[in-house]
Amino acid sequence: MLANAGTAKDWGPVATTPISQIREHLEVNTLGALIIFQATWTLLEAAKQPKFVMLSIGLGSLNDMDKYPMPGVAYGVPRVAVNFITEGIHQENLNLIAFPVALGMYIETRTFT
Repeated sequence: MLANAGTAKDWGPVATTPISQIREHLEVNTLGALIIFQATWTLLEAAKQPKFVMLSIGLGSLNDMDKYPMPGVAYGVPRVAVNFITEGIHQENLNLIAFPVALGMYIETRTFT
């Protein structure tokens, strides 16, 4: 199972990002991922070699925060949480291979004339 749930509507800094934006991103990016797992759990449990791979992003790694020096609390916090949930899925189910895959972040700057 390859799972992804995501929205990225707000890239504001911690000091000014509306709580409503953080809540919305948590609802989609974290709880959406958990809903996908729970909805497929019966199928995964019945599989001979079950695998659950969660798409994530480098911004969701506390160890790599310095690599992404940009605002993005509404997007980053839910990705940290989904990585935590994925690790919990792995630890709670010894017969299930579960891990997040962090997609690289590509930031492009263009000058238009």
